[in-house]
Amino acid sequence: MSARLSWPDAVAAVTALRGRLEAEQVPLADSVDRILVEPIRALTDVPHFASAAMDGWAVAGSPPWTVNTELLMRKLDAGQATPIVTGAPIPVGADAVLRSEHGRVLTDSTAPRLHPTADLGGVVPHPGHHIRPAGEEARAGEEVFPVGTRMTPAHVAVAAACGHDTLSVVRTPRVGLLFTGTEIVEDGIPVAGKVRDSFGPQFPSLLNRLGAVVQTHQLLGDSAAELRNALSGELALQCDVVITTGGTGGSAVDHLHPVLEHLGARLVADGVKMRPGGPTVIAQLKDGRVFIGLPGNPLAAMMGFTSFVVPLLTRLRGVPSPVVGSIIVGAALPGRNDTTNLVPYEQTHGNALPTRWHGSAMMRGLATADGIIVVPPQGLVAGDRAETLQLPWGCPAS
Repeated sequence: MSARLSWPDAVAAVTALRGRLEAEQVPLADSVDRILVEPIRALTDVPHFASAAMDGWAVAGSPPWTVNTELLMRKLDAGQATPIVTGAPIPVGADAVLRSEHGRVLTDSTAPRLHPTADLGGVVPHPGHHIRPAGEEARAGEEVFPVGTRMTPAHVAVAAACGHDTLSVVRTPRVGLLFTGTEIVEDGIPVAGKVRDSFGPQFPSLLNRLGAVVQTHQLLGDSAAELRNALSGELALQCDVVITTGGTGGSAVDHLHPVLEHLGARLVADGVKMRPGGPTVIAQLKDGRVFIGLPGNPLAAMMGFTSFVVPLLTRLRGVPSPVVGSIIVGAALPGRNDTTNLVPYEQTHGNALPTRWHGSAMMRGLATADGIIVVPPQGLVAGDRAETLQLPWGCPAS
């Protein structure tokens, strides 16, 4: 059996269990917030033809220019002009675009002629004026974005302009959720002895925000056979990470340890020196799946989730770890032997003060919190600068 790890050692251990996931090809629209495994190269010049940057006239040579609408989108000879709109291809022979507000067409005895209007700010355009040349943004074959780029909607737009329909990105982590407890009810007001499920409505959307997909979501009774079968089920076997809640203690209805032993799992941390969340269990199943057993108390589970699930998912997705911040604490926060305390806080006048409700079974304080103070074993005094963790829903879909 593994010893109970310190909180920093447990964080390091869980992120060392698996590296970045393999690549998959996805349509452009599905690549936002994903990490590139192959660079994006321009498959063509961008733009792939010279085009007008303004509405007006494409012109060739010196003014005045003879205007011929029949030459639209065709070849121009010196001294000719043709109307053009923004984004339209530049006719062969044209060397500039005169803006519509900077030109005036006058009709004489021969043909309509276009003149620059100096009185309106118009000038004789120089070669290339108001023309977007082919390849201005990228040349065919050029690397536009390197491996490791985190895709945004703007990156997707550029990839489309470069001619791509799909991209090679890090695969999305698949997570299994197994909530245990015969006492749990999923709706309504529970009777005495029963408790309302607070994980089922919360964890799936939270995992989606963190860039994972929930492969299976089950509520189990306090049964070793149910837990063993769920962990060995077809959907759970497809997961990269399996998260359970409850059953991590040593009571008669806590079957987690015997089930993990039966399945040949390697126990990494049999509890963590943290509060709340100390009974968290971390293991790796024989097939490589990471197992995180969170305590049944809501805040304790969320501290375990924030401490271990969040950095693990960022590791699997190949994205940067959540930012570790700092803040001045406005009140003394006592330490506890060799235990790390995680305390939800609210920011008041630039200082951090613990929320009113931060017992292991309470979620109200976390709901109003601005972040989580990491209180080291030696504690903190008012005025100390403390390390802080982002709330999981404040992390980028990172």
